[in-house]
Amino acid sequence: MPRRSLLFIASMLPLFANPAWADICFEYGSGGGISVAKGASLPAVNACTRVTLVDQGGRAGLATGSICNSERGSGFPLLVLQYTYTACAGPGSYFESATCRIRLLDQGDLPREKDPSQVSSCNGVYADPQTGNTGPTVGFTDTSLKAWNCTNFPDVPGADPVACFARGRSHSSK
Repeated sequence: MPRRSLLFIASMLPLFANPAWADICFEYGSGGGISVAKGASLPAVNACTRVTLVDQGGRAGLATGSICNSERGSGFPLLVLQYTYTACAGPGSYFESATCRIRLLDQGDLPREKDPSQVSSCNGVYADPQTGNTGPTVGFTDTSLKAWNCTNFPDVPGADPVACFARGRSHSSK
């Protein structure tokens, strides 16, 4: 099965508490680049918040979406993530969108480091056409996504705008 360049992973760094802000890191164990929800923290129970996920490697893309915190009385607590990702760099015009459910710790918190036993389920679609072409979307299910608090993750990486523009896509208005 060709591996789609799933956007999510994050490396483990020493964690230093900073009450002013936090980062949430995600990693697909099945592959992909690094993504961090900079300045995001777990929303209150039964609440949602918008997030921007920054790709830390690979295709230098961004994802936008929402995270929601489930009600604890409905079983075990879950973080629900919905995202749409578009790559900037790399071959093709990679696009991905998914909804994921990630089990939180029993007390409803994110782990302070990546937990290989964390349970998740993601359902989504991706397309990876060659530059200038359209391509079919392909459905996927992935159970390898991990999420944890990674406060003080490194800076947001950049990408050469010329490299992104050189992919052959442009928009014009009439």
